[in-house]
Amino acid sequence: MKRIYTIAAVAVVLIVVFSAYSIFYHNSQSKVEKNISVPFPSIHYNYTVDPFNNTSGTMFTITFNITDFPGRSVELVPNVVIHSAYLPDNYAKTSSIFNLTRNSSYGISFTSSSLFVKTNKSLLYSGQEYGWTVQNGTLISAGGSVLQWNNNGIWPISPGKLVLPSGNYSVTDKVWFTSLQPSQAQLNVTYAHAWVNLYSLELNAWISPDSSLTLSNTAVY
Repeated sequence: MKRIYTIAAVAVVLIVVFSAYSIFYHNSQSKVEKNISVPFPSIHYNYTVDPFNNTSGTMFTITFNITDFPGRSVELVPNVVIHSAYLPDNYAKTSSIFNLTRNSSYGISFTSSSLFVKTNKSLLYSGQEYGWTVQNGTLISAGGSVLQWNNNGIWPISPGKLVLPSGNYSVTDKVWFTSLQPSQAQLNVTYAHAWVNLYSLELNAWISPDSSLTLSNTAVY
């Protein structure tokens, strides 16, 4: 009888151990998507675009800190909105601009790049900070003059996902703009103005269900 109790006790211990291991393995393998969105007052963060000439340059540089990142993949998505105004603003002129540019090489594109640097200054090589870069992963583009894309919704610009180890990070994200625009004579408008607003920044992280992270000290230049 004593032997039976001993075998039963061992069996219970093994069941508990295997159950605990199964739960641990499941939690270590499973992941959930955590989304953090930082809205920006668009009136303060805008980039002027020349609607008549080729334009390129860094529109926005966004910096922030990530604290207690548990590891796994992360993605940054800056969101922008295009605005424009032109005179005369009527149906005939809009149709003319559309017909002029729809079959041409005119167009606009947005690109984003991100740099993640560990704030504990871990060194990969002597004198070099341990950092990860995602650049040119995604190119958002559209044909036609920038004047066509007024009020065309929010443009999400993602350089792609990046797998990072756990830790705290200082992050710099740059968003730039490139355009090939018709001349004012070709567009045949008396006045035009175009600009891009930084609408928000989203951080999407795929982490274990029992993990968390914090985004802080966001600034835009």
